[in-house]
Amino acid sequence: MLNNYIALIRLLEDLGRKWSFYILLSLFFNETLGFNELKKIITPISSRTLAVRLKDLEKFGLVTRKVLLEFPKRVEYRLTENGKQFMNFIIHFFNFN
Repeated sequence: MLNNYIALIRLLEDLGRKWSFYILLSLFFNETLGFNELKKIITPISSRTLAVRLKDLEKFGLVTRKVLLEFPKRVEYRLTENGKQFMNFIIHFFNFN
């Protein structure tokens, strides 16, 4: 039981880090975005910070990463079903409609 609470605390701490919700909102409203597209939408974010936040969100099952077999190599990000449900909850909880 305590482990569940610790996991929840870690998730909330990671989601509370700068840029995490910007990334989630960008993917929520655009469905699929590449790394550079996300970087353009979230203008002041550094490439390193964006990469770290995306890995964190992927680790928690909110975002998926798909490498496309193109030249040059391209990566797409999208929300998982859990990510979509989470964002729907956040939007309705805070009455953003």
